[in-house]
Amino acid sequence: MRRAARQLTVLVLLVLATAHGATAQLREWPWLGVSITDITSGNVEGYTGGGGGAYVTGVDTPGPAATAGLSRHDIIVGLNGRATINTRELTCLLHGKRPGQTVEVMFTRGGQGRTTNVTLGSWPGSSDFPRPANARCGADPVSGLPSPERAG
Repeated sequence: MRRAARQLTVLVLLVLATAHGATAQLREWPWLGVSITDITSGNVEGYTGGGGGAYVTGVDTPGPAATAGLSRHDIIVGLNGRATINTRELTCLLHGKRPGQTVEVMFTRGGQGRTTNVTLGSWPGSSDFPRPANARCGADPVSGLPSPERAG
């Protein structure tokens, strides 16, 4: 009897996991419209370590980030008051958002802190832009750093 109950439990968990994965693949993904990489001293001129963020290597034009004024070489350091020290954390912060939502993006440009509001788009339905995998971000995905100061 116990073996049958365990097998049934495993089967139910498998069905639930599969259903969750299928549902996640059907939902619309938010699109910020930037190409990003983790910051290292080799890819940001004058960077000597410390801090962090998602270094913007490209901005899709037209796209949500371009419309909001983000540029190549900006460093995204937070989203909606939550600090982000790398690309994974930024991706996790975006993961729970939906197209059409407006988010506050905190970034630095030329060493100066700035903020802008970005209305997220829908992930492009093109093979040129493969949709991200369902992120495994956990309940509190970010580093726990204090929120970046809001710039005016």
